[in-house]
Amino acid sequence: MSRQKRIPHAMIFSGAESLGKKKVALEFIKFLNCQNPVQDFQEKEKKDSQDCLFCNLIEKNQHPDFSLLVPQEKEIHISQIRNLQKTLNLKPAISFFRSVIIDNAETLNWQAQNCLLKTLEEPNPGTLLLLITSKIEILFETIRSRCQILKFHPVFFEEVVESQNEILQNEICNPELEKIFLLAQGSPGKIINFLKDPQKFSLFLNSFQQVEKLLTANLFERFCFSQNFFKKEILAEDLRSFLDAFEYYLKCVFLKKMGIRNKIFDLQIAEIYSIVEIKKAIELIEDLKNLILKTNLNPKLAFENFLIHVLPRNH
Repeated sequence: MSRQKRIPHAMIFSGAESLGKKKVALEFIKFLNCQNPVQDFQEKEKKDSQDCLFCNLIEKNQHPDFSLLVPQEKEIHISQIRNLQKTLNLKPAISFFRSVIIDNAETLNWQAQNCLLKTLEEPNPGTLLLLITSKIEILFETIRSRCQILKFHPVFFEEVVESQNEILQNEICNPELEKIFLLAQGSPGKIINFLKDPQKFSLFLNSFQQVEKLLTANLFERFCFSQNFFKKEILAEDLRSFLDAFEYYLKCVFLKKMGIRNKIFDLQIAEIYSIVEIKKAIELIEDLKNLILKTNLNPKLAFENFLIHVLPRNH
């Protein structure tokens, strides 16, 4: 119980996708509930989690005092928060406190955020709420102000190699490894996914390389690209991946305009557009991604509208 008293009742783990925020949150809750407590996380990693019943149950989302909230049909709804509040009003079953992870917290709709605010304003004793988000700015300021914020940042290449030695030991001589790291934007989760699924990396790289052709194309050519892109059924995940590649390409261009170059991609488009235009284009992509996330709009029409307005070729 003394360990729980030294932590805040609510925290926000904020940072880009695939940085390990949810993994750290789970390990943190397991650490606080572990029946075989150790001095730090490094010692915890050395121990077999199978030795602890509580850690095992939390990992499988079967612990009676642990709740995991995820979006349902793109959003976390007020009904989910109300059900959570009923759970938090109960005494813990086998632990000293109840713990909650709200994954993709940016998908909390405004009703759900208002409802959650009541819990944050009057927290039940013995509760711990961890909100995981890659878009903290979408959360109400009143929610942010009532949580301790822990920011996650991209890691260095050497750190990934060291921490994921077992996975990367056969990849160190891979000539694509540096390119994989660059396109993964320093996110360990993306690096591992790219290595485990080379086709996924190939698709992302192809999307990245298509962006410059798209930006130098005229309006007719852009619409032809859209027709081909949506010729087969496109999942929301596919469109999101393409927009991620598009946005990262523009960020690389932005860095080049600021004098920060990479050794792999030339990014000739940087000579055409200004910093202000690149910044505006990145904002347009963020707006489109949020629309896709929160609404049921026609993705093809939304994408074509985006192509009309993003960096028009009038130079």
